[in-house]
Amino acid sequence: MSEYDLHQIDQITVERNFHAGEIIIQEQTKAAGFFIIDSGKVEISKKFSDGEEMVLGIHSDGEFFGEMALLDEGLRSATARALIPTRILEISSRDFKNLLYKAPVLGYSIVKEMSSRLRETGALMISYLQRKNRELSQAYLDTVTVIVQNIEARRIGNTTGRTNNCCCRCF
Repeated sequence: MSEYDLHQIDQITVERNFHAGEIIIQEQTKAAGFFIIDSGKVEISKKFSDGEEMVLGIHSDGEFFGEMALLDEGLRSATARALIPTRILEISSRDFKNLLYKAPVLGYSIVKEMSSRLRETGALMISYLQRKNRELSQAYLDTVTVIVQNIEARRIGNTTGRTNNCCCRCF
């Protein structure tokens, strides 16, 4: 970025400080700003409907987040949490959009970083889905095993004249 671009950014940022563990942005909320990490570490995570949470990335000094919901005008797709005391430079949604019009090189670098993050998130999701598929397959096999054991216990009970409860307790 040019000195002019950096000066423009400096004029529109608001400094905010966060304690370790403090939420900076919450998933599924309306987007109000774009964030640049001046110092600290920020964890970006996604919560699934089953309550499981996946860490999508950890960002530090000089990196940014919060751009996606501003660009597509949707809700926040993830939660950002300070991992250590963190100083953030926030740019309002309106100022962010104006900055992109005035500084196309900045816009290009943001899109390039988003593309890279999208690739990483895709790989994480594939890994997550493969793990969930293995868990589901194991649960299916466990269920089939119990069903087969119960059927076998009933069959043995019927041929020996014992009650189903007695035979099922044996297995």
